[in-house]
Amino acid sequence: MKISIVLVIIVLAVVVSLGAACLEQAAPADAPAPTATEDPAAPAAPATSGYDPAGPDRNCGDFSTWREAQDFYEAAGGPAADPHRLDRDGDGVACQSLPGAP
Repeated sequence: MKISIVLVIIVLAVVVSLGAACLEQAAPADAPAPTATEDPAAPAAPATSGYDPAGPDRNCGDFSTWREAQDFYEAAGGPAADPHRLDRDGDGVACQSLPGAP
């Protein structure tokens, strides 16, 4: 009985040692940690217009081109959300009256 307990302890110690060695080989200490491609809690990137998508309300007249308005719209959550009401018809295209609109 004592021999079997000692044997079990030795086997467990070997298994734990091998497992730790495998983990060290799988992820070297100097390897960068994996990161998510998108963090939903992160703030939206600033739009090309320079306006903060989470800032004061904006309308189509605040933009020179459709591209600026569209980038701002998407940075603010469009087309899933349109807090600035830039896409009146809900088709995913903001400020269709601006130059450069599709």
